[in-house]
Amino acid sequence: MIGALPPLKGNAYYSMTLASSMAEKVTVDFVAFRKLYPEILYPGGVSDDDPNFVVEETSTLKISKLISYANPWSWVLGGFAVKARLAHLQWWSIPLTPIYVVILGILKFRRKKIVITVHNVRPHESSALDWFAMRIVLAFADGIIVHSEDNRQTLVSQYRFPAEKAFKVHMPVHDMYGGEELTLKVARNQIGVPHDSRVVLSFGNLREYKGIDCLIRAFSELAKTDTSVHLLIVGQPWSGWAECNELVDSLGIRDKTTMVLDYVPMSAVAKYFQASDVVVLPYRRFDAQSGVGNIGLAFGLPLIVTRVGGLPELVMDERVIVEPDKPQELAEALTEVLFDKALIRKLRKDSQVLRNRYSWSAAIDRTLEIYEQIQSRK
Repeated sequence: MIGALPPLKGNAYYSMTLASSMAEKVTVDFVAFRKLYPEILYPGGVSDDDPNFVVEETSTLKISKLISYANPWSWVLGGFAVKARLAHLQWWSIPLTPIYVVILGILKFRRKKIVITVHNVRPHESSALDWFAMRIVLAFADGIIVHSEDNRQTLVSQYRFPAEKAFKVHMPVHDMYGGEELTLKVARNQIGVPHDSRVVLSFGNLREYKGIDCLIRAFSELAKTDTSVHLLIVGQPWSGWAECNELVDSLGIRDKTTMVLDYVPMSAVAKYFQASDVVVLPYRRFDAQSGVGNIGLAFGLPLIVTRVGGLPELVMDERVIVEPDKPQELAEALTEVLFDKALIRKLRKDSQVLRNRYSWSAAIDRTLEIYEQIQSRK
């Protein structure tokens, strides 16, 4: 495997759990980044030095931290460090392109089978350069793994990638976020959220495509008729946040809103979900699968999602799927979820069902099947 591991970010915790789970069934050599792209490219930094989350080597998991964006020779070493017949890489960001081209070229020259998990087939803020970089990376792959059927169709229809080489493996539930198990009251006390409120959570980097402004408008409609509701917004501001912040004031809901505008370390993630009643993903455009949604499933919480990308796959009830950029429709869904006790029970049960369906064990079994299929091809 090739990718990032803690303390780096860049889906490092996904890779950590993938490698650890895979190593329970086969031997894994992980060639990891020692240093990712420059800090200036990633608001909030590129590392999370949480001491509670480290990757330990085992008899079946060996780690070599070789690759640095600033040292092209390390890219060459990364390509030649692969001893296995098959290499599985993680692709998530355009600044990786020159590094991966070198590594992939060496792997292809050495006749290694290449599997790439593409986390965003269409980048969240895409450009012609993203499209070009994706085409280059795809050219090296013997197989591509994506996390949603929408992504798979995009690969085949827009990038002309062979359908028989495009595979869907659902993103597993993100149950790697440990930390202390808190009661609802204690979690809310630590965050500063009213104990007796109904809490609506928005979690993750604050970016324009996520539609947080739509959620704020929907919540303000809900707050007009019920004083017990509370909005919890947690994440590092990226783009479009200034307008959202002004919207909170103009709609008069500042006293009903708690904001944690910073990167949340791994061991502090759990308390925000433990303090919440529902997780909302109001994305206006998206075609991948959501890590935040999969954290919500891990905690057994009800989700409300928009009908974009792979988000509808995170729920089992049409009543919690709304159209993007429809604040009134979202407000109605929020009202139903927060105040219909029978629906709340059903949605929590649904989340448990999906948690079992999207387990790491199931994802690893499917990935191993893909490995076998690719290695059997001439």
